[in-house]
Amino acid sequence: MSLQQLDIQKKILWHTDRLSSWLKNEIVYPITVEIDPSNACNESCIWCCWEDHRKDAEIMSKELLEKIIKNLAKVGVKGIIWTGGGEPLVNKHTVECMKLAKDLGIENGMFTNGILMTSEKIPTIVECCTWIRVSFGAATSDTFKKCHGTNDFEKIIEKIKELIILRKKMNKEISIGLSMMVHLDNYHELYDEAKLAKKLGVDYFQGKPLNQIGSENSEWWNNEVIPLFKKAKKNLESTNFKILTSQYTQDKYGEKGTEFIEAITPSLNACEEDKKCYVHNFATAITADGNVAFCKNLRDKKDYILGNIKEQTFEEIWNSEKRKKIIEKINADKCGVFCQNGKLNELLRYMKKPDKSKHPNFL
Repeated sequence: MSLQQLDIQKKILWHTDRLSSWLKNEIVYPITVEIDPSNACNESCIWCCWEDHRKDAEIMSKELLEKIIKNLAKVGVKGIIWTGGGEPLVNKHTVECMKLAKDLGIENGMFTNGILMTSEKIPTIVECCTWIRVSFGAATSDTFKKCHGTNDFEKIIEKIKELIILRKKMNKEISIGLSMMVHLDNYHELYDEAKLAKKLGVDYFQGKPLNQIGSENSEWWNNEVIPLFKKAKKNLESTNFKILTSQYTQDKYGEKGTEFIEAITPSLNACEEDKKCYVHNFATAITADGNVAFCKNLRDKKDYILGNIKEQTFEEIWNSEKRKKIIEKINADKCGVFCQNGKLNELLRYMKKPDKSKHPNFL
C-alpha cells in the first residue's frame, strides 16, 4: 500500500474532466465533500478547533443524511469524508448512511476518535470505507486523559485491534491510520505512539501541528518535535508502515519543519501570483445543521455559508448568487487558518496562470 505523503496535488490529476471544465470557467461540482453528521462529541480535547462551532451539539436526522447523499451522488461527488464538527459516530445513522453512499457510487473515508466503533459497526465500516484515521494523540493512558478528557485509552486500542483483524478476515484494502495532534502536552510521546501504531498493525502514523493561526512555535517544533519524527522514521518506517505529517506543516514551519519527510511537492509559482482560492471548487463541507459551506475550513463562519440543504438542493446552493459573489472577493491569505489544501491551491494557481517563461510546451 503506497501512502507516502497523501499528496493532494497528485490526486487532483485523476480528475482531468473537472480540471478541464474549471479551466474553461464552467461550474464544477466538488470531488470531495466533508459531512459533519454530528456536532456532539464524547471527548473534550484540549486542541479542538471546533469547540465554539459545536456548542449546539446538533445531530443530523437520517432523512437529512439520506437527502444529502442522494444530492451529492446526483452532481457527481466522488468521495465523502465523515468528520466533525463533533465525533461522526455519535450519530447512530452514520454507518448505515456510509452503505447508501457506497451503493450510489461514492467512496467513504472517516476521521474518528474510535470510542464508538462497536463490534456491530466495524464490519460495515470495513466494508464501506476506503480509509479510516483514528485520532489518538498519546502513548499512555495518563497523557490521553489529559489531552482528550476521557479514560478510553485502552478501549480505543482494542477497537483498533478489532478493526485490523476484521480487515484481514474480510480481505479488504481499507487504509487505517493513527494520528496525533502534536501539542506541548503530548509531543514527548510522539515516538512511542508511532511505535504503538506500528505494533497495532495500522498502515501509517501521522503527526500534525495545530492548524490555528497564532499557535506557531518554530523553535520548539524544530528542536524538540523534528528529532522525534526523525527517530520514528529511521527506526520504524518500512514498506508497510509510514511516518507522515500533514501538508500544511510546510506552510506553518517551512522547509526545515518538514525535513524528516523525503518529498513534499515543491511550491509552484504562477506568473501573476494572485491571492485567489481555487480549491473551493473541488472540496467543501456540510455541517450538522445542514449548512453548505463555501470552503470546508470556513464551515464555522456564517459569512461563508452558501445555504441550507434542508431548504434547497445542493445543486441550487452551489449555483447560487452568494457563491458567485464570494468567489469574486475571496482572498486566500485572509482565511485565518493554515489551509489543509494549500499545496493544491498552488498547483491550481499555476494551472490558471502558468509561468510561460518556463517553456511549458517542451517536456
